[in-house]
Amino acid sequence: MIALLPDLSVAPCGFATDKKLRIGRTLKEDIRTIIGKKSLKIYKASLERISGVCTNCMLYKIHKGDCRVESIANYKKFGSPGFLCQEVYEIGLLPKNLLYTSSVRKNKNTGGYK
Repeated sequence: MIALLPDLSVAPCGFATDKKLRIGRTLKEDIRTIIGKKSLKIYKASLERISGVCTNCMLYKIHKGDCRVESIANYKKFGSPGFLCQEVYEIGLLPKNLLYTSSVRKNKNTGGYK
């Protein structure tokens, strides 16, 4: 998903108000050029390189690490975990039944678990 913001800049979503997260301006570039930019591809790739509690969560395939923009804004890097989930996990309030145990291994070929 991309968003056209009120100042006619383009961002990965409407919540990407930080200028560092914007990927272009329609006043300067054609929208097709903006969509094809490397920065948008890097943003999408952040879903594949997620870290933190998300790497061990049973809901990851559905949840996808929550809002990428919020996570990037809070942790200042692509591939960061879902902000709220990570915070809840760190204080010990994330239900243990949502996390895979060490006896369940990650399938590197599909990104899923077996």
